[in-house]
Amino acid sequence: VPTGQIIVRNFITRTKSSADSGLWEGMNRISGMYLMVITASLGVYFLPRLSEIKAKKELRNEIFSVYKMVVPFMILTTSIIFIFRVFIIHLLFTREFTGMQSLFGFQLIGDILKILGWVLGYILLAKAMTKTYIILELVNFLLLIIISYFLVNLYGTVGATMAFAIVYLIYLLILCFVFKKLLFSRKP
Repeated sequence: VPTGQIIVRNFITRTKSSADSGLWEGMNRISGMYLMVITASLGVYFLPRLSEIKAKKELRNEIFSVYKMVVPFMILTTSIIFIFRVFIIHLLFTREFTGMQSLFGFQLIGDILKILGWVLGYILLAKAMTKTYIILELVNFLLLIIISYFLVNLYGTVGATMAFAIVYLIYLLILCFVFKKLLFSRKP
C-alpha cells in the first residue's frame, strides 16, 4: 500500500501538479498521525487477544465489542477533524496548503472504512491466514492505483481521496465476505 501511495502521488504530480501532490501527501500525513493512535491500540490489545481466542462465538463477541468502541470513536474523531480542518491545516502547514480542505471528506470516510476493515484484517494475522492477507494487500495495491488513475483523471486530486475511500470500502466488503459465517451466523 505505501508503494501504491507513492505511485499515485507521482501520477498526481505528472498529471496535475507538484502542488496538488503535496496537498494529497499532506492529507495522508494527517490521516497517518491520528490513525497511528488507533492502530497502535489495536496492535497492542486486539491482536494478542484475537490470537488467544479459540471459540468462534467468543471471537465474534470480541470483534463486535471492539467495533462498539472503535466506531463511535472514529465517527467522533473524524467529525472533529472535519469541522476543524481549516484550523488543523493552518496549525500543521503553511497557507499554501489551504486547498487541502476539499480532500478531507472522502479521506476521512476512507479512514473510517480502513479501520473497520483492519479490525477484521487483524483476524487474518492472528489466525495465520497469511495467504489471504497477502492477496488482500496486493488487491488493495492494485485497486488503489487503478481507481486513483481513473478518478484523478475525472475529478482531479480529490479523485485520489475518492479512490482511497472506495478501496477501503471494497476491502471491508471482501473481509465481511471472508468472515461471513463468523460475523453473520446465528449458530454458536
